[in-house]
Amino acid sequence: MMAGRTRKPGKREANGRHQRAPAEETAWETKRPVLEIRCRRLGWRSTHENLRAVDKFGGTGWGLDYLAEEINRLEFEAMERFTVLRRSYLLAIGAPSETAKCASIEAGGGRGTAPEDEGRDQAVRAAYDAMARAVGPILGEVRAYGNGELRLNPAIVRALGVMAGHFGVDAS
Repeated sequence: MMAGRTRKPGKREANGRHQRAPAEETAWETKRPVLEIRCRRLGWRSTHENLRAVDKFGGTGWGLDYLAEEINRLEFEAMERFTVLRRSYLLAIGAPSETAKCASIEAGGGRGTAPEDEGRDQAVRAAYDAMARAVGPILGEVRAYGNGELRLNPAIVRALGVMAGHFGVDAS
């Protein structure tokens, strides 16, 4: 009979110790394959700088268009501001979520019911209406471009330029 504890079953390292659990992947290692695919779509090598740029801007269709230099920085920022304003507008009017996790007829929108929300909602509606008047009838195409339903075209680029002026995006 041997003295001491019995050995636990399992894989061992060369020195006889129990094999350690593999290290957890970092967030960067997890998303690296996706970033490399985005780099390939742009025709770029997967260098560290390119991966960082794609990580920062490449999460949206207009971000990829910006990286591909199909739109400039002003148009990119105008589209960013448009999406934030549109999201706030949809909440203000109580529209149901466009990407609902489950469909329900009874599900209401995200509209707040508190009295202080009413003033904010009116301000958001006024800002969205002013932007819609500035952009004009092409607003639907800009929205579809933002949702990934349309590819970039010259009319959308012109509308993004108008939106950049409307939002006061600075050229510096």
